[in-house]
Amino acid sequence: ESTIEEKNNAFERIKELNGTRSEEEALEEKISNTYNLDTFIKIEKDNTINVTVKSEEHNQELANNIMRTIQENYKEKKYISVKFQK
Repeated sequence: ESTIEEKNNAFERIKELNGTRSEEEALEEKISNTYNLDTFIKIEKDNTINVTVKSEEHNQELANNIMRTIQENYKEKKYISVKFQK
């Protein structure tokens, strides 16, 4: 019972979500390959990227390197946060 416009909006939103998830997975794979770490990455709409690293060690240098590695993929500045979790 939805209008054509509502259906188109829903379809566009699904495409956007799928694109974001693909981007997150690509970044997770890059971090895994580069640093041999398990990560979960969430990209927000406001240019924020949250990275959760599975590691007991909280290493500032590693966090900075991860942020640089992710930023390399973008021309525009992103706000990247890295959190370590067991």
